[in-house]
Amino acid sequence: MIFGIVNNKGGVLKTTLSTNLAASLSLSNKKVIIVDLDGQGNVIATFGKNPNNMTHTIIDFLRNDCHLNDCIVEQRKNLFIIPGNDDLNFFDYYVQSNEIKQSDLKLTLKKLNEVYDYVIIDTPPNMSTVVAIVLSVCDVAIIPFEPDQYAILGLKRIVDATKEFKNKGNANMKVIAVPTKVNTRVTIHNEIIEHNIRPKLTSQNVYVTKTFISASTKSTASVGYEKVPIVLSVVKSKYQDEYMFLKEEIINYINSLSKIEISTTNNNLTEFNNKDNANSYEANINKQKNDQQKINIYGSVTDYNTFNNEKENSEAPCLHFNYSDKKENKD
Repeated sequence: MIFGIVNNKGGVLKTTLSTNLAASLSLSNKKVIIVDLDGQGNVIATFGKNPNNMTHTIIDFLRNDCHLNDCIVEQRKNLFIIPGNDDLNFFDYYVQSNEIKQSDLKLTLKKLNEVYDYVIIDTPPNMSTVVAIVLSVCDVAIIPFEPDQYAILGLKRIVDATKEFKNKGNANMKVIAVPTKVNTRVTIHNEIIEHNIRPKLTSQNVYVTKTFISASTKSTASVGYEKVPIVLSVVKSKYQDEYMFLKEEIINYINSLSKIEISTTNNNLTEFNNKDNANSYEANINKQKNDQQKINIYGSVTDYNTFNNEKENSEAPCLHFNYSDKKENKD
């Protein structure tokens, strides 16, 4: 499953959410990889490594300078990282100069999704080509937001963007908003979330989590002193629990939607079968009357799928994904 952490506003804890959500999922025995598509490179920096000193990054792979395995850092059991750095700030230039294809990044994320239980993508604080690609491919768009008046404008822009990409082909994308930097002692924070943002977003099919991330320096201290996100800190605190609760709430919400979709599909199939049985006698009579009218549904579907597969294969870029003998990406 692909999670895109997106917001065109900076300073809302996108990287903090990305690394802690990934860490909490890895502790649940899930194989997780974080793909850092933000030019600041703060994902790998969270774990005490300089992004500009990495031997290989995601851009190196997309420019065909290395294999994908060369980019992957195994940070700990079940937790992997594909780092990014300042080179990502030139992504649009590389696309325009034909050094990188947008389809290459999209295909890379899909291939990673076949290998890992969760692919978590940290994105830059803008509505760039990179963010557009992420919104076109992710299963869940997670929008962290700070509960202030400025956040409302930023939320509207990013929510409108998710709607656009759902209409353009990523129809099954779920959208989740997560309150961050919440100060429970500030009354306005609760009022903005409960009386303004939650009702508006809920009416637009955006789920606003009940779990929030508190404003705290504990996470900064964990990264600064221990070189890990706070979920992996040896110093236990309520802030670790917030991310663990958030992970559970997000997964439970997604699972609940999946059950609804399965139930709806089954109901539709039952209704279709009932209609089909009712019309079968009439269909047989019509067939006898006109032998030239032959309906070969399965043949048509097969031909259609064959055509689409050939078309997709002919246009898909040829990338090599070798996950054996994985090399360690060292700084």
